[in-house]
Amino acid sequence: MAKRFPIPEFDHDELKGLDWIAPELLDSEAAARIVEAAGNGDASVYGAYPVTAGDAFLDSLSVRGDHRHALLCVMPASGVRMLGRSYAWKIQRAVAAPGGDGPSGPPLLDWKTPRPMNTRLGPAEGIASPAAAMYVVLMHQYSDHWVANRTIVDNEWKAASGNGFRVLSCDNDESGDFHASVISFDWADA
Repeated sequence: MAKRFPIPEFDHDELKGLDWIAPELLDSEAAARIVEAAGNGDASVYGAYPVTAGDAFLDSLSVRGDHRHALLCVMPASGVRMLGRSYAWKIQRAVAAPGGDGPSGPPLLDWKTPRPMNTRLGPAEGIASPAAAMYVVLMHQYSDHWVANRTIVDNEWKAASGNGFRVLSCDNDESGDFHASVISFDWADA
């Protein structure tokens, strides 16, 4: 079965036992300033930022729970690889949406783990990032809806290429293991 349905490697041990502090969510004006700076080529703002997400958008995804928010991810306009991984008992989902002052419109991507305890979240080798700025929501399945995960932003993470950041999430409020859904963004120097 493993040869027919290969499971990507994912070293999740480094993401265990992390400390979590509830993120301070940026409002839409602060998020718009970050998007504008990144659009003007300011590499110092590349990374992820917890932001408020509108109820209408989250409701459209059937997201519930105490941790309803999005992560504004900004990066160079091209050459960025986006890779998803998971290590969790629950089915995980990552949705990325465009938007100027908050997530809106149809999703740019909607990834789900194929089954519990599967490390694949999205294509096995990742994809070229569909946008230079996007809003990512990480969640897990519960009955007929999705519950927002707690998140940690890791803007200090550097890929083998030398540049990047990642967003980490945990689907259990009693745990410090932030490997339920992990989305990394990496790129080489221009």
